[in-house]
Amino acid sequence: MLDLKGNSVYLDFQEISFSPALQSMRVSGTGLSSLAGISRATSLRRLHATDNLLNTTIPDEIFDLPELRSLYLSFNSMKGSISPKISKLSNLEEFYMYGNLLEKGLPTEMGQLKELRELVLARNYLTGTIPTEFNSLPKLEQLSLYDQQGTDRLKGKIPNFVNSPSVW
Repeated sequence: MLDLKGNSVYLDFQEISFSPALQSMRVSGTGLSSLAGISRATSLRRLHATDNLLNTTIPDEIFDLPELRSLYLSFNSMKGSISPKISKLSNLEEFYMYGNLLEKGLPTEMGQLKELRELVLARNYLTGTIPTEFNSLPKLEQLSLYDQQGTDRLKGKIPNFVNSPSVW
């Protein structure tokens, strides 16, 4: 595990492949401004990068981390939409992007994340409806989408979560 939380350190992931056994990184509050090269951490299971200076879209490199189980990117200024490529994170259990600038709708492909237990996307700019594919998340325990910003927030019918018994 690499834990640098709360320090003002310069992080460059270009040589992270020299640490093939690295499974957990806590780099929250370090001033991190880029995740370029993160896909080289092929064994990474946990990435905590909250409260940083990440003001881009979610980089596609994140979706090339097949072992990733926990992804924490809250309190950045990440923008754009969540890519349908998120379905590539088939082992993802926890996904936190609270307090960013995410917009548009939730991709239906998120319904393919069968290991997902916690999905926290509150305080963004998400619009549209909650995909009915969320009914296919058997391990889902927490879905937090509260307090979407802007004028065109989430709306419509809530999925019945028939296959997610822990949600109700």
